[in-house]
Amino acid sequence: MALSQKKLMNRSRVFKPSKSSCEIIVRSLGHDSGTTAARTVVYEGVLVKPLKMVKKISLVSCATAAAASVALISTEMSALGVGFGALISSVGFGTTGLLHWLTTPYIASIRVREENVDAKDYVEATTFTIFGTKKTSTFSLEQVRALSSFHPFAVFHAAGRDYHVEVGSVDDLYLSDALSRVIPQAESTDAPKD
Repeated sequence: MALSQKKLMNRSRVFKPSKSSCEIIVRSLGHDSGTTAARTVVYEGVLVKPLKMVKKISLVSCATAAAASVALISTEMSALGVGFGALISSVGFGTTGLLHWLTTPYIASIRVREENVDAKDYVEATTFTIFGTKKTSTFSLEQVRALSSFHPFAVFHAAGRDYHVEVGSVDDLYLSDALSRVIPQAESTDAPKD
């Protein structure tokens, strides 16, 4: 028994956790010492489930179009077969790409830090990738800007991206105020009607 205890003691001496190694482990688990503050959900998009389903259907149709075009080209090596194959694959990839571009700004949910409104990561917005998985971005209230480019569904710009959100559904006074300042329609819809 004493021999096994010595082996355990020797093994425990091999790895002595330091502050830097603990930080590496914490960051590899997806936590950062600067962003571990508690967050509160202040917005949830109403189109989350339908949007994920449409993205998945679009990916399946894109894969089907690609497979069909390969099958068509391999069975019909004429110029007509190659042309139809290219047309089918371009329609499949084009519609999926267009759908992704149109829905990229849609925010599925927003969480804000419970303290420190001036933090550079006060807002945490969750959007979708082309595969329908969630992508999280953070930005500060100072980064919320009016749109500088054209996108049919985007309503504001922050941290290098365009976003879409229903301002009236955001349940955070600071974020609602920042959005109302950069979205002209938000101010006009909140004003009393004569």
